Amino acid sequence: MFTSTWMYWVLLSTTDPSINCTSNHHSGVSGPCEPSELDEAPCPPDSVLNDEEECVCATGRCLEPVCRYGSKRVLQRTGSGVPGDCCDVFECVLPREKDCEDVVCPEEGRECPLDSYRLPSHRAPGDCCSVPQGCQCLPAPCPVANCSPGSYARVVRPGSEKPGTCCPLFECVPIVSDPDNWALANWALGRLGTRLVDSDDSSSNVDAMAANPTPRTPWSFLVVFSPAELRPST
Repeated sequence: MFTSTWMYWVLLSTTDPSINCTSNHHSGVSGPCEPSELDEAPCPPDSVLNDEEECVCATGRCLEPVCRYGSKRVLQRTGSGVPGDCCDVFECVLPREKDCEDVVCPEEGRECPLDSYRLPSHRAPGDCCSVPQGCQCLPAPCPVANCSPGSYARVVRPGSEKPGTCCPLFECVPIVSDPDNWALANWALGRLGTRLVDSDDSSSNVDAMAANPTPRTPWSFLVVFSPAELRPST
């Protein structure tokens, strides 16, 4: 008989505002954001924070698979009740003729990163053991960097849509308050149809400053906000 197994591991995820830079302002801590604040969730996807700021299992995030084609749901492993291992693991198994009673199957493998979940395992016809299918990025949207006034979000590492680096990693970088910086940034953003701040400098003055850069000209600022042709030649 055809045999098929479906390993099920449910990990639901929601965007948690505590993983972005907003938490710094609630706690009264000033300064740029730390990359780690934007890269790690406070709890595993199968658990939530309680009132004591501790991770506890959330039973609503664990779902049992719906078995089809005459297969039966079989409990393979019971969750331990510890965040990260809250959910039971089930198999959907069709009747089989092969005697697999004495077969020892390999373990599932390492756990998936927090930004991903394990795909259902697959069992080929006539096999006793399931084959792990690896990890896949969670379908939830990536967290957005929320930087304090006077700073902007810069990409430290772009997202690769691969487990472990599914989402981009940001850091908050202070914006230099030099008036020339603001004027030059406005001129650069004007090329893109917007402005950063109001400036008293005329466009001709800003154009002249861009055409004749000085040691005070914020080229690193321009590299972030302006087209490639605005970068200085080396």
